[in-house]
Amino acid sequence: MTDGRGRLHVRSLDARVVRDAFRVRAALESLAARTIAELPGAAKDDALTALEQALEVMGAAEEESLHVRLEADVEFHRTLCRASGNARLLTTWEQISGVVRMSIMFAGVDKARQNVAVARHREVTELLRENPRDLEERMTAHILGVLDDFELALEE
Repeated sequence: MTDGRGRLHVRSLDARVVRDAFRVRAALESLAARTIAELPGAAKDDALTALEQALEVMGAAEEESLHVRLEADVEFHRTLCRASGNARLLTTWEQISGVVRMSIMFAGVDKARQNVAVARHREVTELLRENPRDLEERMTAHILGVLDDFELALEE
């Protein structure tokens, strides 16, 4: 961000900002997943196809830089929200995506690579196909599990 005189300001991330952003993200993406899982036949198939295409992009990026891999990961999650058809959900998700992106990068290279792995995200598409009763709980665990990698003092 720049101020009125063109100076760059870097927003710092504290534990509360990271935790809150991931909790909101978990709620949004759980809602997106439930919405997709309950779409009628062809609409659900279209959403799953879009997610499979996003997974292919992630797979193609596996040998690329971490930045490229992270952007493919972010696009997968954006696709999840977009495929829900809920424009407000997508807009709200976009508002926190920067914090999420920065948080993953600051977790360290090895942990960031684990978090953007294709196999981890293929589980999401499998959940959507199965549409289990505990879909939201499992999606929340998928998102919030990343917080363990940040090694932050997350005080209540």
